[in-house]
Amino acid sequence: MNLEIEEESEIIKDDFLNKFCVKISCKIKEETKILQGSGVLYKTSNDVRYSYVFTALHCVLGKRDVVEYQYDSTKIDFLELVNTNYDSKIIIKIESVIQIKELDIAILLVEKTFEEKIEDLPNIVFGRALDKNSLIAKGYPNVYKGKPLKLNFTFHDNENDDIFLVKFSENTTGEQAREKISGYSGSGLFRENFPILTGMITGLIDEENFAGIAKVKILNSKKINNYIKAHNDSLELVKSTRSRDFGIFEDIGIVDYRKIIIEEIELDIWKAIKRLKKDLRDDWFQDSLNYYKILTPKYITSQLLKYVKDKSLKYKSQSLAQHFNVPKTNFATRPAIEVNLVDRVIYQAYVDFIADKLDKKLNNQVYSFRVI
Repeated sequence: MNLEIEEESEIIKDDFLNKFCVKISCKIKEETKILQGSGVLYKTSNDVRYSYVFTALHCVLGKRDVVEYQYDSTKIDFLELVNTNYDSKIIIKIESVIQIKELDIAILLVEKTFEEKIEDLPNIVFGRALDKNSLIAKGYPNVYKGKPLKLNFTFHDNENDDIFLVKFSENTTGEQAREKISGYSGSGLFRENFPILTGMITGLIDEENFAGIAKVKILNSKKINNYIKAHNDSLELVKSTRSRDFGIFEDIGIVDYRKIIIEEIELDIWKAIKRLKKDLRDDWFQDSLNYYKILTPKYITSQLLKYVKDKSLKYKSQSLAQHFNVPKTNFATRPAIEVNLVDRVIYQAYVDFIADKLDKKLNNQVYSFRVI
């Protein structure tokens, strides 16, 4: 199941691209030469030690000849990361780089020493570029001397399972393209107006670039997560549009359905919906379609956006509860109260939040009403 995205919404603005964009300089031991490239900053959860910077591995180890790189990792002195939007400069060692030679991708592990500066950075998910998508990137070409440059592209064609091709939207000569791409390698390519990272620009299809076409390395989230786990299984995995755990909403960006914070409490909407659906089987009336349009994380979260935006708001019921007298046998009735379904999901989510803690305090000889 893919993320549902409203095509008319605009989440990524130009200033957001400034926040994602990172300039990378790599110092080689015993040489004056400095390798330069670009990268994209990926913010992880608040309780995780590292954020990531994704870039092309040849920006770190030098030119690539089929499978071998110009420099061995032992020759790298240090890497300098600069983000002009946050006025931040970070130095990291080669040991903090996950090298994916198969894909020509490097993941730089960045200690969260400047985390307070990137609180407003939108979350990113990995996804595919579709032939109807307009694409956008921002990087640090050498000719711009430390200033970022935004470029617009259109999807051109798939070269293979790991690479697709994009065409410069502007009329660009071969010489202009080479100037813009030099230092631009490693830049993240996004779907226009969305925080969906589709790939990484790695170069031109030919030296002269008469066709005005650039190569983009596909960022396969499954492969990348395998490398992240192999490096350190405590690191956070990247998010993908193929996951059912995330949604994209206008003016907010990516929302994790399992971590919706209301009144400083982290609620798991997915779990609450699943448990409520079981609870609904015992209701005195049934919906033959099982509320399939309402009991979805997308819809429930859409009713909670003001709380997601402003975490200081206290939750208020969506509507007043309805009171009924339900017929029983022998001409009797019993009172019943029906609560708005969104309120029931939130109630269930709050119960789930405390249930695990309370369950641990129950005696092991108690077998009923346990958390399962």
